[in-house]
Amino acid sequence: MLGQILYSATFLVLGVLLGAAVTIYIQRPRLIMNGGGGGGGNEQVGGSINVTIANPPAVFGFKVGQTVIFGKPVMRERVIGLRHDRRPARKCVAWLYDDETKKAQTALYWRKPDGSTSIFTDIEPGDTATLMVLATAPGDPLHVFPYTPTSDTDSSSRVPAEAARAGLPLRATIRVSADDRTLCKVAITVEQDLLGRVNYEAKYKKTGVGGSLWGPGW
Repeated sequence: MLGQILYSATFLVLGVLLGAAVTIYIQRPRLIMNGGGGGGGNEQVGGSINVTIANPPAVFGFKVGQTVIFGKPVMRERVIGLRHDRRPARKCVAWLYDDETKKAQTALYWRKPDGSTSIFTDIEPGDTATLMVLATAPGDPLHVFPYTPTSDTDSSSRVPAEAARAGLPLRATIRVSADDRTLCKVAITVEQDLLGRVNYEAKYKKTGVGGSLWGPGW
């Protein structure tokens, strides 16, 4: 009898501890890249690259893939299950690391909805934030540099001296941290193709965004 009570009590305690651990785990913020974009440059205006970082809800369920019939998508990918909001990701900061040296180059800037910029931002559950990554100088599309705003209220990028601009190809990694933990890594590539176009790609796991920053005749 006593053995059965101890057996039941042990499993009860383990269940409580496991439930508490799962609750704490699913409430922790999780950051992902779910989009981004870039603006092409020309002789008058420099180009820029940005990515969108999200704090998605936790999901208890399963994913149903996209349905395609005769080559045409008829139902997009979806998740079936219960959603649970995570905690806000506080004081998110992003650093750009050089893939060759593995060293941090600089902190990156977040662009707020009002157009202002800051090195830190909070991402609420289910919300997104725009992270400015790289820029090019007007008339110089073959060299890129980390985006740095002219001021907190002027979001146009400051253009550094030519010696501070990186040639192509450029390969780097963005590390986004919150709560003293790295929560998201995004690979950034900028290179010139055989047609002379300057293309970029930002990739997070299986999600990627990209486009052209410049092309002959722009």
